[in-house]
Amino acid sequence: SQSVRIIAFIPAQNEFESWFYRGTYHFESGQPAKARAAFEKALTLRPGEPRVLAYLEKLPPAPQQ
Repeated sequence: SQSVRIIAFIPAQNEFESWFYRGTYHFESGQPAKARAAFEKALTLRPGEPRVLAYLEKLPPAPQQ
């Protein structure tokens, strides 16, 4: 299998932005579990953030354990 690593340098990125953009990357690349984990981490840093909540609504439900 092959993989591609995408790197973007964003000046003055804080921890919330790091998790948010990581989540959007995983969302766009079809990795919902990784996207959910990143968005949930972002929410711990900025609870109720509308951008994160909007992405989480688009993800399939998390598997029940």
